Amino acid sequence: MSQYQTQSPPSPMVTTPTENRACLPTALFRPGQVGDMLLQNHIVVAPLTRFRVSKEHVPHTAAIV
Repeated sequence: MSQYQTQSPPSPMVTTPTENRACLPTALFRPGQVGDMLLQNHIVVAPLTRFRVSKEHVPHTAAIV
């Protein structure tokens, strides 16, 4: 027995590739619209910085790329 094998029975949560539907295209990868912006997919990332706005919450020029 290799160091990574156990004698436990297989997990009922393990699926075979034919059972695994997670690989199929989903709405996540389809174009979508947010407000007046048309997105190529539904994957978005929040801003990765802070403190780039004035006290009035107006972005500084350094925050606009």
